[in-house]
Amino acid sequence: MLELYLSLIFDPNDTDLFEKIYYEYKNYVFKVAKYYIKDHHYAEDASQIAFKNIAIYIEKLKPLSKDLLKIYIYRLTKHASILVINKNIKNRSNIEYMDNSSNDDLLEEYIDLDKLARIKKYIKGMDTKYKSILSLYFQDNMNFREIAEILNIPKSTANARFNRAVEILKEKFKEEDYD
Repeated sequence: MLELYLSLIFDPNDTDLFEKIYYEYKNYVFKVAKYYIKDHHYAEDASQIAFKNIAIYIEKLKPLSKDLLKIYIYRLTKHASILVINKNIKNRSNIEYMDNSSNDDLLEEYIDLDKLARIKKYIKGMDTKYKSILSLYFQDNMNFREIAEILNIPKSTANARFNRAVEILKEKFKEEDYD
């Protein structure tokens, strides 16, 4: 499989970097994928997608520090895992889905999707300092210490910005009289 990834790299000087990343992070990538997917076979698929993307974007990895590289690899793996999950959800037959779901379940799913869409809309309109905190906390599952390190701010500031962002979201929902 390594040869396939290496064939995606245009600059021969980057192959050594990719091999180093591959051998150093292959177990980590699989563990992250397995965490999100909970299935060995699909986690392997997500790992392959993640390494394909690492090979394609190897130029972006050159200037990164070891910590930022690990975060970048984590994000690529997380997104590859979500891609595999979504692909498998779409491949399920609609009949099977309808047989296993009552109308109440479908209504709840619609309501949850509506809330999620509203939250995304509100976050999109927020100041960048709040958006970045929410993104790192919810999408990347980072704690306040990790967020503070990435954003180069004190942990207390990260916590305060998070709390303020949540308050802004609550205010937006109250404005629309939406629970």
